[in-house]
Amino acid sequence: MRRQNVAAAVVAMALVTGCGTAAAPTAPATAPPTPTVTRAPTPIPTPTPTATPSIAWVELQPEAAIDVAGAGVIPAVTDGTALWAVAPNALLKIDPKTNDVESLDAPVMNDDTTLALADDGLWVARWAGDKLYRLDPNTAEVQVESTLDTPVNIQFMGDDMWIGDESKHSMFRVDRSTGEIDPSSQVNGSAYAASGLGDFWFMSGTHVQRMDPTTKEVEATIDLTGKSNCASGIGGTFPDSVWTGCLERETHELSVARIDPTTNTVAQVLTLPPSAGGGFVTIGADTWYLGNNADADHNAFAALIRIDLATGEMDRFYSLPGVSPDGSVFVGDALWIQDELGHRLLKIDLADLNAP
Repeated sequence: MRRQNVAAAVVAMALVTGCGTAAAPTAPATAPPTPTVTRAPTPIPTPTPTATPSIAWVELQPEAAIDVAGAGVIPAVTDGTALWAVAPNALLKIDPKTNDVESLDAPVMNDDTTLALADDGLWVARWAGDKLYRLDPNTAEVQVESTLDTPVNIQFMGDDMWIGDESKHSMFRVDRSTGEIDPSSQVNGSAYAASGLGDFWFMSGTHVQRMDPTTKEVEATIDLTGKSNCASGIGGTFPDSVWTGCLERETHELSVARIDPTTNTVAQVLTLPPSAGGGFVTIGADTWYLGNNADADHNAFAALIRIDLATGEMDRFYSLPGVSPDGSVFVGDALWIQDELGHRLLKIDLADLNAP
């Protein structure tokens, strides 16, 4: 089964954008070639992984559950007022205050679709359908339609919109008036990149690459070898809460790394309770890990763990039994979790997360 990018959710589970390189000027014939100088960053000791504490899980019950037809990942997005989610051939517009649902006919599918809201409309990437659409978010009317190979992971950088091509393992800049890509903008190896501080951030093996999408210059390489075994994507919130994340099939002890984009170093390594991976969500000043966990009897549950960035400690542990999360969206006073196996959206009241 295809799993969509951490950030989406991962990160969200995740969690939230160039032209070709110009030719160098010709040096005078009498001048020797100028050597390329690579500045090595000042070594900064890698933090010691935070030990997993003794955990007392507190069970949460959702305030509301909205059933979503179909199977697989449930894409969702918010503008801060309404919540949109995907069912087979239907865009669900949800009022997060009343939980009322309006179903709009739309060219979308569970597990196949990536959503992104912008000032010009709701952008929809259809991975299996090889399509990119811009829809009116209130009516689902198709405003722009184009054909793209395996489109995933929509990112914005200033006024530029970028999209990942999974088959080419690359990001491309998109003409927002036509939905067509600019082939010269290709950023190799970055199909699931996160945008932050004017750059793309993505995993390359055991390294985080920071790349300027305009010049294609690698501005930093952060080595995670032996530091994080949950590092297939980048998510979180720039610049203060940027984390590695992953989704795996087996539950085991995982470590995640927090990246400091101001120094391009590993700021923190956190050892999680046994998990099959997950991502991060920011709620106000708090950072939460949302993961796929299992108990000793292999019963699945969603884990919500709060991380105190000041101390680096995990200090709250909530569980949602029987839930298989693939991401979340925070809107209003609630966190909405996409439950893949349950085919539903679960509403978790912020007051429950803040309870002592």
